[in-house]
Amino acid sequence: MAVALPSKPENDLLEDLYNRKIKLDPAQDRKCQMVLTKVLTTVIEKAKEKSPHFKELYKETYKGGSYYDKLKVNSTDFEFDLNIVFKIPKQTNWYIANLGDDVRKPNFANFQATSIRNPDSDAWNSILIKDRQGNMAVSPKKMFEVLQTAVDRAITDINCVLLVNNETFRVTRSTGAPVILNVEGPGVKFTVDLVPSFKIELCNLKTACSDLHTRVVGMLKDFNIDVTSFMAIALKNASSESFEVDFHDIERGLLEKSGGCVYKVIKLIKYLRDTTGGTMSQLKSHLLKTSVMHHVIRQERAYWKIDNLNICFVDCIRNLWIGLQKGVIADVFFPDLNMLERLERHVLTQACTWLDGLVRKHNRMETVSVFFPELNTRCLPPTENFIPVKAMQVTVVKKELTNGNCNLKVEDTKLECHICEKLFSGIESKEEHLRSKKHLNKVQENDNEQKMKMEKAYSITAVQANQTNGRKFECKLCEKSFTGIESQEEHFMSTKHKNKAAFKTTQDFVAKVEQPLNSEASVNEVLECKTCQKSFSGIESKDDHFKSRKHLNKISEERLQVNLPKNDILPRNSGEDRATSFFCNLCQKPFTGIESEAEHLKSKKHLNKVAEKANQNNILQKKQENNLECKLCDKIFSGIESKEAHMKSKKHLTKFREE
Repeated sequence: MAVALPSKPENDLLEDLYNRKIKLDPAQDRKCQMVLTKVLTTVIEKAKEKSPHFKELYKETYKGGSYYDKLKVNSTDFEFDLNIVFKIPKQTNWYIANLGDDVRKPNFANFQATSIRNPDSDAWNSILIKDRQGNMAVSPKKMFEVLQTAVDRAITDINCVLLVNNETFRVTRSTGAPVILNVEGPGVKFTVDLVPSFKIELCNLKTACSDLHTRVVGMLKDFNIDVTSFMAIALKNASSESFEVDFHDIERGLLEKSGGCVYKVIKLIKYLRDTTGGTMSQLKSHLLKTSVMHHVIRQERAYWKIDNLNICFVDCIRNLWIGLQKGVIADVFFPDLNMLERLERHVLTQACTWLDGLVRKHNRMETVSVFFPELNTRCLPPTENFIPVKAMQVTVVKKELTNGNCNLKVEDTKLECHICEKLFSGIESKEEHLRSKKHLNKVQENDNEQKMKMEKAYSITAVQANQTNGRKFECKLCEKSFTGIESQEEHFMSTKHKNKAAFKTTQDFVAKVEQPLNSEASVNEVLECKTCQKSFSGIESKDDHFKSRKHLNKISEERLQVNLPKNDILPRNSGEDRATSFFCNLCQKPFTGIESEAEHLKSKKHLNKVAEKANQNNILQKKQENNLECKLCDKIFSGIESKEAHMKSKKHLTKFREE
């Protein structure tokens, strides 16, 4: 009985993956931190120097985001999230209002002032506005403008250039929801997101929302977290009047108190998302972290021990999967806030399908390699009992009992998929792959390529009869011979021949329009569209052109000309509304656009008509070439003898005399 190759323990595989792919490069990390410190120090000091309002309002810089939460992964570029905390004047009376009033944003609140203006602070007055109820409130938009103006003046003052350890770094600014600093230089490239905010004491939640205050205080006691404040963050794109209430310090405390492998679990999930890419990249990091934090709250601290990494990771994946299936992943502090409502429906559907496949596959195979296929190719330590893994080839080790002893015998069975270029650790994993949709699609693609190569051996005409010496009637497309024109004509009208002719016509058109690659094609030919007579600088620009409307319109016109003989292309009626040229002359059908026209041209009904028209033209041509027809009696003959006999017949002669 064949057995799979032994593999490392699951925990060791995940640890190995973490160290190779996920853990930050220490040297790169240190250099980024050194440059970041210099950039922040310079920009903040210059901003206070150039903007009196910013100097008066600036209190401190709060370090948040994945990097400072120890959740940054190596699969994404360096990005630092910083909150620029504003001061509140001492003689200003303010309070939190309308927290949870908006059911769509239960975590947003207004920051209102009891007095109209503060005579001692022009800077504070510059960020106040009247809200919809006529009350004085702090404006997130005004705070953003103060920060952006100050940063712009600071960057301008240093000419967008900063010198760090005799190396020059360029600092520029771009605008999004935060103020974004782009830093680039020798061996360093990262972004810094600056967001204006307030740091507020937890006691202020009592009057704003007593339920939320009770919930937060209870969580602090349960996990023994020492936090006394929360953040009110100004996100001008999310709301021009209200602030997002954020308990970042408490989230950070939850993860620190759990310890163990919780950080690695979150990073592994983020790495899985990043390597999958596509729609899955829209699953934001905070959503993934929140899903794990719910599991943190439910489990004991001992559960997260480092030796339990495999179990913790799989459980958290299942927890995320269940949340996506139910369509609900609530915020830890605001149970009424469903974080999945921010995702578009098709993203949620595809994410469910993706995780559902992974979880079900893990249920069958019980290995983390289903989440990270690259773990299958990690080689084992070579010993006398194991055969080393060679490039693109693995053998199965089989135990065989001989004279009561257990000997190792190597079978010549390859655990490799040549089509997908993948290796497998055992026959079970290979069989699972061979049944997968991805593999079957590649097999189908290869079959289609082989068919296209075979079809190129035939002539461009869909069907063509070849007459030699003894008037041999045949169909080269179907590789058949016939005794006469009647049997040949009957074959041409058969469904089997029509389908082959339609397929051949379509494939010839694709080969003509898209110009497939060959080994002798030059680089200039590869990056060229012969249909539109255009050249391109790279494969990406060529692919974009092939998807453009202009290119598709030309393809549509060529398809009509390729599929039909020239004398069958009907002139368009200028009086009709066909200015868009979306019209099938053969089927006499109009269309609303290129998509519907292209769909029709690929339909079975249209292709059958194309084949039928081609057959009629071929038959007519063959009749004329063979001259085996009596136009007077409207009859066709299979050979010259039968025609001569007919010409001498009484019936023909009678008709001839009548004429």
